[in-house]
Amino acid sequence: MRTDEQGPRTRSGLVIHARVQAQPGLALAIAQTALTCPVSGLMAFDAALHAERVTAAEVAAVAKSLAGLPGFAHLTPVLRLGDARRESPLESRTALTYDGWNLPLDPQFMVPGTRFRADGRIVGTAVLVESDGEGKYDDPGAGFREKVREDDLRTHGWEVVRVTSDLLDRPAMLLARTRTALRLAERRRAA
Repeated sequence: MRTDEQGPRTRSGLVIHARVQAQPGLALAIAQTALTCPVSGLMAFDAALHAERVTAAEVAAVAKSLAGLPGFAHLTPVLRLGDARRESPLESRTALTYDGWNLPLDPQFMVPGTRFRADGRIVGTAVLVESDGEGKYDDPGAGFREKVREDDLRTHGWEVVRVTSDLLDRPAMLLARTRTALRLAERRRAA
C-alpha cells in the first residue's frame, strides 16, 4: 500500500495499492491480511483479540476503508468469526472451515456435566471439535490422558471430532468424519 497520495501502480506481478484512509496499525494490518488470505486474517484477528491488542470494533472500522479493494468479500467472515476465546491458529482455521460448511462452532466450550473444556462445539449439537496440533502430545502420558478424557466425554453423550492441519488440507475427509459424528450424536439423542 502506498504511504503517499499517489495512485495505485502495477508492474510485473506487483501491485501497489492506493493509500487507504485509515490509521496505520494492527487493526489495518489484520484487515489487509484478510483481503488476500481469510485464514491468515482470522488467525491474526483471533490472536490479537485474545491478547487484547485490538478490538473487533477497531478492525471493523478500518475494514470499511478497504471497501472496493480486491478480496474485500473475505473480510465478512473474518469480522463475523473473530473471537478472543480461540487459543491457537489451528482453532481459527478450523472455525473458518466449519463456517464454510454452515456448521458454526462455539469456541472453548465448557462441556456440561464434566470438568472438561473442548476447543469447540458445533452449535446446537452434541459434537465437540478438538483442534490437535503436533505439540499437544509432547508431554509423556498426554496421549493416554486424552484417550481417557475422550472416553469420559462419550459416556456423557458427546461425540468428538479431532481436527489436524493435515485433515484441514483434506476437507472432504474431515467433512465425512464430521457428518458421521453428527449422525452418531443424533442417534444417541433419539435413543
